[in-house]
Amino acid sequence: MNEQQELHEVNEEDFNEEILKRKVQIKKRTNIVFVSVLIVFITRFFGKYIDFNVVLNSTVLVTLFALTFLYAIVSRIYCEGVKIYAKDFTTNNTLKRFNDFLDLLIVIPIFVTIITVLNVTFLSISNVEGTSMEPNYYDQDDIIIYHSPFMEYERLDVVILQVDSGDYYIKRIIGLPGETVQIDNDTILIDDVALDQTSLNIEEYTYCNVSYGDNCEFVVPDGTYFVLGDNRTSSYDSRNINVGYVEEETLFGRVIYKYKNIFRRQDAPQVYDCNASIYIWNRKSLINFKSFMNKKTVLYEMPESRSIDIDSKLDLQIVEF
Repeated sequence: MNEQQELHEVNEEDFNEEILKRKVQIKKRTNIVFVSVLIVFITRFFGKYIDFNVVLNSTVLVTLFALTFLYAIVSRIYCEGVKIYAKDFTTNNTLKRFNDFLDLLIVIPIFVTIITVLNVTFLSISNVEGTSMEPNYYDQDDIIIYHSPFMEYERLDVVILQVDSGDYYIKRIIGLPGETVQIDNDTILIDDVALDQTSLNIEEYTYCNVSYGDNCEFVVPDGTYFVLGDNRTSSYDSRNINVGYVEEETLFGRVIYKYKNIFRRQDAPQVYDCNASIYIWNRKSLINFKSFMNKKTVLYEMPESRSIDIDSKLDLQIVEF
């Protein structure tokens, strides 16, 4: 009888140690989840790059992130409700299940937090669709954008910029602040010196306004840049008055790398580039999209709520370049 009582007491003590251990583990894991949620919430107030946050623009990841947060709350409430002197097998087993599942779920908030912090600080990810930067950036190329509050831009940098409409463009810097850019029969001159573009593999003729004019001059104001698309006959850029000179405050960083993301969902938010500009767009909104293109004319059929590169909101537009 004494031996059975002694064994029962030892088992109770073993459960008590296990319960205390699991409570500590659950508190650590739930704290990580709570801190992750707090960090992600705070970054929402640093909104300049919020459109480029691939994780918060993903319905699946946001749903998993929210469910993990709710599960962490339930786990923490149960953990706090367990008395320090609890020694029974059922309590220990329940805590073990909470802890083991948290051990799997915690990967989600950590991943979301890392990507969110990187996006706010210096690296963002996006996707290009369209032809305005060919032959160097093609349709479906994924890009990594580097940005910093102290960034200095140089000639020939490929940059992301935002225009007055709120849309995002991908272009290449040609003229720096204070310079004079001349287009003379396909030759670009910077302060009367011909620009070497051999490394860019430019295939299209450079007109003054996309499709006409062989000679023109642009004086770049201080604090602004003159940008062009690499596909010179199909690019909406500084040659057009609707884009014009680009202020440094509207630049969103330099494209430093391109790759093919085979895991990208087709309905995921992405940067949209259609012969002239790029947009953060959800492909589901591109209803009945049709395109016919030659060198001078593009035919678009778009939803009534949005048109491309034009102010009118008609369903059907002929855009002359």
